[in-house]
Amino acid sequence: MVALLRKHGQDDLLRDWAERNNLAADEPGVPADEDLARRYAEITQIPPAKRQVPTADLLIQAARQHRLDAVLALLPKLPMPTYAGMSSHDRPFAAFSALRIVTTGIDHETW
Repeated sequence: MVALLRKHGQDDLLRDWAERNNLAADEPGVPADEDLARRYAEITQIPPAKRQVPTADLLIQAARQHRLDAVLALLPKLPMPTYAGMSSHDRPFAAFSALRIVTTGIDHETW
């Protein structure tokens, strides 16, 4: 219940619910925006040839937090597939994963 209320930004309702049920509504440690910004700053310190995997992971994390602006900002930083084939860290695969996460909440093919 706490995670659901916090996910949808209902902090006041969370505090009221916790107070009525004699529970502690612990505050989140680091806000999601600051965590995404910190991880992106860390990625910029990595050599460009090694940024693909952390960038794709950060993109998926942003999608799980429904931060479409971050997803759209990170997509151009991922490469397009080469003639050797597509990996899970290439732009089209990451875009479809992010789209599935944002629309359905999970990253599984539904067909």
